[in-house]
Amino acid sequence: MDFSTVMLPYGDEWRLHRKIFQHAFRAESEARNREVYLKRVRTLLANLLDAPAEFELHLKRSVMYLSESLVLIVMFQLCGIKHHGPCIRL
Repeated sequence: MDFSTVMLPYGDEWRLHRKIFQHAFRAESEARNREVYLKRVRTLLANLLDAPAEFELHLKRSVMYLSESLVLIVMFQLCGIKHHGPCIRL
């Protein structure tokens, strides 16, 4: 597990990971990403209304989509790319 932040020894790579986490999970970032969270939750609720028997599948997909969205948002913010631009829709 070379990529796990938890298992990294203190050093340059650990400091880089910490910087990314600090940037991605501060209060301002969470407020700015609220639209993405709401979109994913609304999709989950709509899917549950359409097919409640498939609850487990809907939940797994929603968690996966939200996780992927958050990773993309963090990476775009680090690169200075706007994730609400004309080419990127989360």
